Amino acid sequence: MAPHLSPVEMDKVRLMKGNQKTANEILKVINRGAGRAAAPLSIDAVRRFLRGKTHKQSGIEQRGRKATLGRRAVQALNSTRKLIKKSTGEHEVHWKDDGGRRR
Repeated sequence: MAPHLSPVEMDKVRLMKGNQKTANEILKVINRGAGRAAAPLSIDAVRRFLRGKTHKQSGIEQRGRKATLGRRAVQALNSTRKLIKKSTGEHEVHWKDDGGRRR
């Protein structure tokens, strides 16, 4: 697997990019660091990071269990379901027709 940027290196890259350094200059500084003696980074890793293709900071977590409905949302669903059951197919029921119970 290719070497990745550490959090300290990511901060350094952002700081240097703010100081108008090029990707090649940033790569030289990162690879000169003490932690990169064994596995130097490639220019592609730095460029992907700068473009935002990897190590996204504000992305929403996609892994794991999906979010569940809250108590209020379940109550709103149930109130509308009760209206649908009451109507017995006589008229059309919409979400907004729940009698003002949903807020």
